[in-house]
Amino acid sequence: DAGNNPVDQPNTHYGDAEEQDIIGFLNGSFPINDDGSTSFYVFGGASRREGVHGGNYRRAIQAQNWPQIYPLGFLPLIEPEIVDYSGTAGIRGVAAGTWFWDISAGYGHDKFDFNITNSLNTSLGPSIPPNQTEFYAGALEFNQFVSNLDVTREVEVGLAGPLNVAVGAEFRHENYQQHAGEVNSWIAGPSPDRAGGVAAAGAQVFPGFRPSNEVDDSRSSYAGYVDFEANVLSFLRLGLAGRFEHYSDFGSTSDYKFTARVEATKQLVFRGSVSTGAPSPSSSSPPASAPPGSGAVL
Repeated sequence: DAGNNPVDQPNTHYGDAEEQDIIGFLNGSFPINDDGSTSFYVFGGASRREGVHGGNYRRAIQAQNWPQIYPLGFLPLIEPEIVDYSGTAGIRGVAAGTWFWDISAGYGHDKFDFNITNSLNTSLGPSIPPNQTEFYAGALEFNQFVSNLDVTREVEVGLAGPLNVAVGAEFRHENYQQHAGEVNSWIAGPSPDRAGGVAAAGAQVFPGFRPSNEVDDSRSSYAGYVDFEANVLSFLRLGLAGRFEHYSDFGSTSDYKFTARVEATKQLVFRGSVSTGAPSPSSSSPPASAPPGSGAVL
């Protein structure tokens, strides 16, 4: 970038980002009565993922660079750490020989930490310290507990196949959090940029979440549903479901889902669905906005 290399050097990342994952799963089922009609089951998983994702290269002559820190410019990197785990346990069985029932409870957690490396906060000046090249920019977190009761059976009603009838109830509790980053990841420091203008605040490539961006929202919901599905013709399967749900944060909603499956040939199948639903806690929470001139664009 500064003319020191006789051959132009690559200054960006192409293709898939570097990634390292550790993932594990568990799945099991165990009969709890003599005839095996009732069983206890459990399944779940856990993972830790780390990645390295490059933004746009900052050339040495650009105003947001300090050549005292990066004489040839720099490629800022986002290195996320994602921890995810969930588990579900339940009991299922058969009642009266025709009704299949299932009761379960599960918990899930996901946290996404934003680590910024090979970067700088232009507004902190050309010296280290007070400037730095690595920042913790905050995190997003989601937690959910859900419990279900489902009952199903098949009924002959004169169609091409039996009508599957299902009814059920659900309780769900959700929590969404947004955590602030370290101060230097978002602060607008006292230094102008090298051109004398207002310096971009926050870490280059991803300014951190501010304390004013922090969110800790929870809600609970109670729901009941009914579902019908059957092969109405030998090649056509239709489904219709309705769900009533009451949310602690915005009230009640009634939703539906319609599905269709057309088997044109044994080798060619068309499927489609249309449905309504309620927003998730993260989509209904206030957005985390970067400050003006923060250089948030990759």
